[in-house]
Amino acid sequence: MAAIQYLSNNSQVYREFLYFDDAEREWRVNFRGLHRMILARLQENLISEIGEIKRSGFMITDEGLARLEPLLTRYTQAVRDFDYMAKSAENAHDDISKDLFVRREMGYRSQDVPDQGSFLYQEGRLLVALVITAIFVLLPMIVMVLHRDKTTALIVSSAFTVAFALLVAALDIKADVAIGVVAAYTAVLGTFVVSTL
Repeated sequence: MAAIQYLSNNSQVYREFLYFDDAEREWRVNFRGLHRMILARLQENLISEIGEIKRSGFMITDEGLARLEPLLTRYTQAVRDFDYMAKSAENAHDDISKDLFVRREMGYRSQDVPDQGSFLYQEGRLLVALVITAIFVLLPMIVMVLHRDKTTALIVSSAFTVAFALLVAALDIKADVAIGVVAAYTAVLGTFVVSTL
């Protein structure tokens, strides 16, 4: 029973999100948590049936099998369903937020719906990112070519690397991606410094 009580904690299954206006509320359901509750309940029922078999001296009657078989079938199917749900969630490549019904039901404030800006807006963002990256790569190289000494190269490459790292840290990307981007930038500048001096 403890497992059921632990899993039936409301935060495992659903959470309420409030916005500035108290009238606007959003509920997010965690279907994985809900399914785990079902699995825990079925496990508890199976253990109870096995306890009955043990109390009867491990004598399995037709009545006991009649109770056990559908319960075991339901549990097996629930485990398959849980595995299928987990694999489907990992392998999902479709953007369900483009489905108008889903978007209308979820609302536009949902944190889980990816940005669906127009094609031109997304291309504009990409262009801005590429221009900023080019500036961060070319500007220190130009300064180091014009002033060929170790002190200038060290100061310029360090300053631009720190500035680039701060810019990347401000973006909404995963930490391992940010570390990789900054490491690649540092490698490019370091290679340039070594090759020019």
